[in-house]
Amino acid sequence: FIIMRKKYLSALLFGALLFASAGTFTSCKDYDDDINNLQEQINTVKTSLDELSEKINSLGAGVTDFKYEGGKLILSTDKGTNFEVTLPEDKVGITTVEVKDGYLWIDGVKGDAIATEGEAIDVKVDENGILYINGEAQDLKDEVGSKVIMVDNNNGTYTLTVDGASYVLPKASAAVSISISDAENTTKDEYSFFTNLSQTINSSNKEKEVAEAGGILWGTADQYKGNWKGLKSVEKGQLLVGQIKTLDVKVSPATFDLKTVKLSLVNTLGEEAPVTVNPVAEGKEGPATGSSRAADANGNWTLKVEMKNTVTKDNIADIFAKKESPTLSKNIKYALAVDGKVVTDYCIFIDTDEETAGVAGDFTSTSFNNIDIKFNKKGDSKVLLSNNTVQNEELPLGTTELYIDAVENQTAADKVYDAYIEIVDQNMADAYGIEVSGMTITASQAAGNLTEFPIKIHVLDVNGNESVSDEYELSFAQSTESGTEIGVQTWKVMPTSVATGAFVLVDLGETFTSLSAEDAHKISNMTANGGAVKWYTTIDTKTFATESVVTEDKLVEINVDAHPEPGAANKIHYYASKEDAFKDALSGKETNDEGEPLSIDVDQATASTIKTIKYAAIPVSAFKTEATAGANDITIIMSGMKDGRVNEIKRATTTLTVQCPEFDDVLDINNTQKLWNEAKDTYTVRFDVSVDDERTISLQKPFKSKVDSNNKEYFNVNAADGKLFYELKYTDFNKKVQLVDVDNAEATKLDGKIVSDDHELLHEIEVTSTLYPFGKKYLKNFKVTKTFKLYVQSVFEGAKLVYYVADNPQDVVTLGNNQYIEPGYTTSDGKKHGLYVAFDGEERPYVFKAQTGGSLTALTDFNNGTRILESSVVDPQKACVATVSNDDVKPNIYLGEGASGVKLSIDAKIELNSKGDKDYVLFFDQVPGETSGTVVFNFMDIMGVKYPVTVSYKK
Repeated sequence: FIIMRKKYLSALLFGALLFASAGTFTSCKDYDDDINNLQEQINTVKTSLDELSEKINSLGAGVTDFKYEGGKLILSTDKGTNFEVTLPEDKVGITTVEVKDGYLWIDGVKGDAIATEGEAIDVKVDENGILYINGEAQDLKDEVGSKVIMVDNNNGTYTLTVDGASYVLPKASAAVSISISDAENTTKDEYSFFTNLSQTINSSNKEKEVAEAGGILWGTADQYKGNWKGLKSVEKGQLLVGQIKTLDVKVSPATFDLKTVKLSLVNTLGEEAPVTVNPVAEGKEGPATGSSRAADANGNWTLKVEMKNTVTKDNIADIFAKKESPTLSKNIKYALAVDGKVVTDYCIFIDTDEETAGVAGDFTSTSFNNIDIKFNKKGDSKVLLSNNTVQNEELPLGTTELYIDAVENQTAADKVYDAYIEIVDQNMADAYGIEVSGMTITASQAAGNLTEFPIKIHVLDVNGNESVSDEYELSFAQSTESGTEIGVQTWKVMPTSVATGAFVLVDLGETFTSLSAEDAHKISNMTANGGAVKWYTTIDTKTFATESVVTEDKLVEINVDAHPEPGAANKIHYYASKEDAFKDALSGKETNDEGEPLSIDVDQATASTIKTIKYAAIPVSAFKTEATAGANDITIIMSGMKDGRVNEIKRATTTLTVQCPEFDDVLDINNTQKLWNEAKDTYTVRFDVSVDDERTISLQKPFKSKVDSNNKEYFNVNAADGKLFYELKYTDFNKKVQLVDVDNAEATKLDGKIVSDDHELLHEIEVTSTLYPFGKKYLKNFKVTKTFKLYVQSVFEGAKLVYYVADNPQDVVTLGNNQYIEPGYTTSDGKKHGLYVAFDGEERPYVFKAQTGGSLTALTDFNNGTRILESSVVDPQKACVATVSNDDVKPNIYLGEGASGVKLSIDAKIELNSKGDKDYVLFFDQVPGETSGTVVFNFMDIMGVKYPVTVSYKK
């Protein structure tokens, strides 16, 4: 036993034994040779410990941890409080003493075995400095100080001893709640039973015997004559206990791991039942297994009990029962305890037959017809053999534990004490790396897809009788690989002008290029076997459509044909370079003009071609209808053929984040008609009024498509393809919020009151433009938006009046002796004179009154359908009413600022200065000499909107 020591090893020995059956003890630093002042320091420590014990007990706290830092012993409690005791500071080293796995460890060096069996560990140091554990002196060459020792009593307390004085401190109880959830094993009065495996609990039972068939079967090995090759020992006359039903429990919090605590069954006197309670995470293992597992994600566990050595053939009939009379025994009530703390009611029975030795019956070769042999596969129980017949279940590769289970109305499984697997063809097992141990079978990857592997099952019953099954032929699952991570990837999927061209590009790294020639050849031989390369994701995938079949790994294959385009070859395409992928995938074509494939077809490729693959393009047809952008776990599995068996050659995994393009990635401002303002945040449209008085607007294609790397538009924004939509939002003059959806194919009517009582039009409207890059029919969640302002013009808004003199526009109309404003006309030399109207990109002569016809006869027409009717001189103080239709406007003329005393009229025809014929003019009367002013042309439309235009004059 080797240990690093000084002359004096540690005056401090302490440990933390939280929720475990073994103890950990730590001794603090060695003292130097001079320890003369130690006693005074210990007296101080004792005083501190008195206070510490009192504080912990008064708080009702439990100790959760011990540590030694900076010369201080620190005790933590479950109340969140730390207590510190300053220790002598003249120590020079620290030695760790730990009991784990049945051995004593010092400073990490494994020493002698210590038989603890979960019981309390007695640790002390005598006056000679010799360390004793469970009464046995430890063979250490140097003395051990005896000042401070911390021991876990395994009964919910710690004992702290300082210089001979002891303090009992409470240990923090397990922060766990356990309830029995096994309805099939619990009576209506909520009593639960550990009984035989086949037993059906009679709900009318209380604490009486379970049912007519009796309880746990047991016997002795009196009949046994051979050498049993199973894992359990067998000796002449030994007690043999049959299989015991398990009990399901629910743990809270669900993440609590029952493997980290000691479980026991205790009676009302606090005495433990002579059984070991082993927790098994539900869905992780079969009901008859007990290997270590992590906590169950849902908090569901199964409890299995095994008899301790103190249970013998002489006491098993009554050790779990209490005699109430010479002829009547009742089972003892037990509660489940965690680290000695009771966590359930006293409602559990361990039910053994009072007398089953010699009468339980043998398990014979015919009994194999009355059992199931099962295994656990990815959380589900699978039947491998039933009624002596192999079922259609493949054994997983790796390690699998088989267990014998009861079938309905049969008790054969109850009689099984132990069982093991016999390999019939050892040469075959060696060739494929298959081994067995007891009922556990381990198969290497070389056994992938292997069939007709022969085994037999040996059973030893509770009477020591050995039986051997017929020969069974097993099949194994396809081999799997652990997977190579090809890196987290992000791809912004873009639309294309070709319906079948949109894709997600995946960088495959060295997934294919690193294949050996042999593996690549195996993959190339898979053409006739369902495809060499398959793509999988998880059932919670955000983006991809999947097939309905879920694999054992909880993977689902990506469905690349979820919503195919007519005539498209919807499949994953492979490329040797990114350039090829962009050029060919975007085209949506399968072959070039010469008929040669543009991508690499894995199912038809040679081994050398497969090794060139570096990129894969997943078509958008693989997106599910409810697809959203986000991260997706992707697994690529490559399979190959060898010796007629399909097996996994390689797998690669990645987290692929699919992004939707931004609005501005796909569309650009379309300013062909100069309708955007300079800041590109406001777009102008004009009202259009139809014959039936429908007041509508039409968006004149405010956006245009950008182009891809092949200089092709992403999509045609002019086509009615259901990809671009608008929603208008505004508050009308009645203070009501209006939302209007815009259909690009039709004019849009604006609802609500949009003209005020003062004849003003509501101009500014907020617009949300929504782009569905891949169409709204299948991928409605793939959408992006852009907001901008819409400036709505009235019918004649933006019109200007310009007065010309020999082609020269005048800022002010000069009234001569004639005192009138001429209508617009052109002289024989082509020069413009008089009043003109500039509107919507056109300029037309202004005419005040028609030469012939009624008052609605048009005088000025524009290409957009707007007409200017006859002008009228009106009183500006009176209501302005216009009788017009459609997009016509009626000009009402009145004097503006500075025109006091002047009168207007347009009733008389005047022979124009530069024109031979006569025409109506706007005549000014009573104009004083040398004056100036304005005249207002107020254009009224059918909606009652005024649009005044002012003309300045002077004399």
